[in-house]
Amino acid sequence: MTSEEYPSPIRAVGRLLSQSHGFVSEGTIIHTTKMNKILEINRDHMTVTVQAGALYMDVSKALVEQELMFHINPEIGTATCGSLAICGSKDASLPGEFGQISSYCVGMKIVMANGEKKIFFDELAR
Repeated sequence: MTSEEYPSPIRAVGRLLSQSHGFVSEGTIIHTTKMNKILEINRDHMTVTVQAGALYMDVSKALVEQELMFHINPEIGTATCGSLAICGSKDASLPGEFGQISSYCVGMKIVMANGEKKIFFDELAR
């Protein structure tokens, strides 16, 4: 792979919280909607591991089947878990950081712009 094949900036996109998938970029677009798997629901640690493109509402339904639920269930179910893990989406009925969906993300695997893989994890979650 070369920078000529995949020019900067590189942007990851999912559902865009829109009815259309329209976007414009002079760089490279990584569309995450096919990265939509639920990898693990861990009852012991009360965590769920998903790919970035998993829809919040699909993960919520899978949790309900296990008699579990997200701490926050906002009305933005068509958003991807990847976007909600890094943005400021929130349930306005909860004060401060407790309404931030991203506040409940305890780990993340990321590929940096230089190709380096990084893992971020809250040790207190295990």
